Amino acid sequence: MKKISFLMLFSVLSLCLCACETTSESSNSLNNTTSESSSFDKPTSESSTLNVTTSEINPLDGFKVTSVAGVEVKDDYVTLTQAQYDDLILSPKEKCEYTLPNEVDVVVSVKENQLIFDLTSSSGNTAKYIITLNVLSNLADIDVKKIYNKQVIDDKVTFTESEYAAFLNLQDYDSVCEYQSSKGSTVQVNFDKQTHSLIFNVLSQDETKTNKAKIEVNVALPFSTHSLTGSGGKKYVTYDYENLLYSLNGSATVTDENGANLNGSYAFSAQIYPQSLAQGSEVVLSAVYADNYQIRLVMRGVDESHYLIFSDYKDRSEFFNYKEHIASTSYNKEQGINMGVIVDNGSMIMTIDGNVIYRRTLPELTYTEMFISTYECTAQMKNLQIISNEAQAKTMYKEALINYKDKLTGVSLINTSENINEFVENVDGGVYVEGKNSNKRVMGALYQNGVPVGGYEYAVSGHLNITDTKTSGGAASKIELQIAKNVQNFVKIQLFRYPTNNSIFAFPTVNGKDLNKVTCENNTMPKGTEYQIDYIFVYSGQEIKVYFKDKNYLPDYKLVYSLEANWGYTMFIIAMRQYCNVTFDNFKTYYGDDFDALVNSLENRTLEVKFSSEKDAFIDNGCFSNGNTGTYYKTENTYNKAFAFKDDKSVCGEYWLISGKMQFGEYAAWTQGELSAYFDEAHAVRYVFEYTGSFYQVFHEIKNGTDNWTGYTLIVRPQVKNAATMNFTLVNYGGKTSLLINGLVYHTVEFEFLKTATATIGGKGGTIILKNLTANTNNQYVENFVSNMKEYTYVSPYETRINKLAKQYQSAEKGGVLIMGSSTMDYWSDWQTDIGNRLGYNVGIGGTIVEDWLYAYDKLVKPFNPSTILIYLGGNNINNMGHTGKYTESLMENLLNKMHADFPDAKIYYIYSMAVPSCYKGGKFNYEYGQFIEEMKKLVADTDWLNGIDTFTSLTKDGEARKDLYRNDGIHLNEKGYDIFAQIINDAVFNK
Repeated sequence: MKKISFLMLFSVLSLCLCACETTSESSNSLNNTTSESSSFDKPTSESSTLNVTTSEINPLDGFKVTSVAGVEVKDDYVTLTQAQYDDLILSPKEKCEYTLPNEVDVVVSVKENQLIFDLTSSSGNTAKYIITLNVLSNLADIDVKKIYNKQVIDDKVTFTESEYAAFLNLQDYDSVCEYQSSKGSTVQVNFDKQTHSLIFNVLSQDETKTNKAKIEVNVALPFSTHSLTGSGGKKYVTYDYENLLYSLNGSATVTDENGANLNGSYAFSAQIYPQSLAQGSEVVLSAVYADNYQIRLVMRGVDESHYLIFSDYKDRSEFFNYKEHIASTSYNKEQGINMGVIVDNGSMIMTIDGNVIYRRTLPELTYTEMFISTYECTAQMKNLQIISNEAQAKTMYKEALINYKDKLTGVSLINTSENINEFVENVDGGVYVEGKNSNKRVMGALYQNGVPVGGYEYAVSGHLNITDTKTSGGAASKIELQIAKNVQNFVKIQLFRYPTNNSIFAFPTVNGKDLNKVTCENNTMPKGTEYQIDYIFVYSGQEIKVYFKDKNYLPDYKLVYSLEANWGYTMFIIAMRQYCNVTFDNFKTYYGDDFDALVNSLENRTLEVKFSSEKDAFIDNGCFSNGNTGTYYKTENTYNKAFAFKDDKSVCGEYWLISGKMQFGEYAAWTQGELSAYFDEAHAVRYVFEYTGSFYQVFHEIKNGTDNWTGYTLIVRPQVKNAATMNFTLVNYGGKTSLLINGLVYHTVEFEFLKTATATIGGKGGTIILKNLTANTNNQYVENFVSNMKEYTYVSPYETRINKLAKQYQSAEKGGVLIMGSSTMDYWSDWQTDIGNRLGYNVGIGGTIVEDWLYAYDKLVKPFNPSTILIYLGGNNINNMGHTGKYTESLMENLLNKMHADFPDAKIYYIYSMAVPSCYKGGKFNYEYGQFIEEMKKLVADTDWLNGIDTFTSLTKDGEARKDLYRNDGIHLNEKGYDIFAQIINDAVFNK
């Protein structure tokens, strides 16, 4: 709007005054003038000199803006909302109230934060008048970047457990938040504990809009999957935000702040609250390389109010050396238990409530990852202390051992000892026994760093200081040193001290049989009641060798005894046998390269076998590299092989053999070492030593005109007792190849191409180590070797279960129904009622193969003198062992004939292998599985005393197995399936 003012009188008077002062030149300089005013400059007006006939008007004179968009203007400044500003832009002139001088026109415009009035008078003078616009934002946006110096990603931020605890104690959450919000907006920050989220409430500057941002505050789950075993995972861990506790139900590897698995040198501890202490439940802290290579600290439930603490380990083996550190004690639910470990490569220090309770070191273990697990319970945890810095962990390890001393003696690996408390451990690292007046054996295992000295390959040296030996009476003084596997396999070396008998004797026991005493030194040792001697015991995994040196009679180490001993894992034992005082000291153990170097110094080994990348000429070591003399390493993970050479010629032809020891250095699941009789890439026979991820196994495959390996056959089944080394001989003779393990024939194959085959060794997936390699290509030598080969006699891995069942039924009445075979029989829980409560015995054992029942025959078949036999067996030979249908049928025929010979009047029913979902699809059986069924049907048809029971029709429909009758594994019947199975048996056997 504009208002008109009347200034006529003032204008006339001004013109008159000006005319009186104007010169003649001024009449030609009629210049228009422009005036501007803004919030920073007061309005001004400048007039040019005009002649008396010109009327000059200053556009700013009397111009005034009072309001903009309804808002009062003060000091040429106005504050608007965004909506007001938007309206102003659409019609700026109409939205302003101002006073406009007469004969002045105005154009109103908006440029950013300026409201501009362009004024023009009728005389042509112009001026600008500017109002500064302060526009309040209506935006309420926010971008939260960091909280507590932690990056926000996808509206989430992650803290460590300790950071989260500190965060909860903050009084001002806004002070730890880094964010960008809309100009002039107001932000209020609150924390919602229920959703563990920060809530950002945003109010726009103009107070017309609000916004809310939610940032989820999470506690890191420092857990992952073991990089080598693939075990465990973060999915087994949750965090309870209400009670501020981690919850573990399963297993996981612990990670550092960067998400990397704790490995090498590290420390971990936590306050642990098991949610159940049911008998046998466990919470376990482990330093793990592989499933069969680890050290454990375990809290085990005794009952719901008591627990105990123990440790043990696996040294590429089953669990060894259970040691109880805290006996059954009451559990305080409020306090829980603080369990911790400090690990330096292969050594673990264990702590309970901050106190060191034990240390264990596995001498060849160099890498582990921190692993935590539960068994039959859920464990809650808090106050996790995770140390990943190597230097810090090593310092903690060193400091933890201050005032800690390892024991030098203890129980053996099979938990044996005698009068062990009589060992006195000296401060100088020796062990003293005062036994001059006693005939009681003081015996125990030698310990180093918390574990009994032992392994698949090791040596022990030490010193004996023997005093106060017998000078009269009927018994000699004796000191005893042992290498032992168990009570069936060991050798005792005894030093006799007596005026008439200063000798060394060996007393070997092999497979439970005491062999003849061996005189190592027959009364040749120095006489006297005091005697000192050094010893070295060497166990190569194939042989035991004993050396002595006394600096007098034996000035240098002398080999006094050796024994072939393919015993797998063994241990070293010391004993004061009787009637002397003795100090055992200067202990030293040898493993790995140290072992090789020691053996080479004692035996002066020569390199008999070499390797080449070429078959017909020695080029180099191929994929193998040299270690100490006689030791080779293949370190590349990818598959490769090399040709064996002796005397610069390949080990090849119709007659040859190669022997040695194969083991793994670095390994993971499916690491393989391969022995092969090779003709070309399409013709070869191989035997593979393999780590499955839990156990070791050996399998066989062939190439006979094919590019790929075929005929997979399991030779050694994976089981806990299998050794981590394989003592092998691969012998090629007359078109046949045999694999010998520990000197016994496990498998033989025959092909024409083998008459010109070459020996190769290779592998993949880890470090393959070869030792003690020998080879021979002399025809006569090989023929003689073959003529003396002995076959391996099968030993069932289910011996414990076999013995348990035999004991269970040892008093049972004879003549009933014998139910035997594999898992289908084992899992038949209602068998007693299903057969009408007849007299019967169910001795089924899941996982068994036919060989297991030939092995268990005298314990689980023959004693029952059954009248009826129900047998379901053979499928595991096909599916687990890789046997052919024909071969499995031959084994079954052998077993069935044996039963008929012993029980000619018994009714024998063989149940054909079922059409399980894993073996029957699309109307067809897996080939060998189907062949086995057909072979067994032929056997039944040709044998008048043998009956067959076929479940096929009842367990299939429309060419498929009825999955509703099986468990999720697609192998074993469920309850509904067993109902049908029982009815089939009753119809066929009992006419019921």
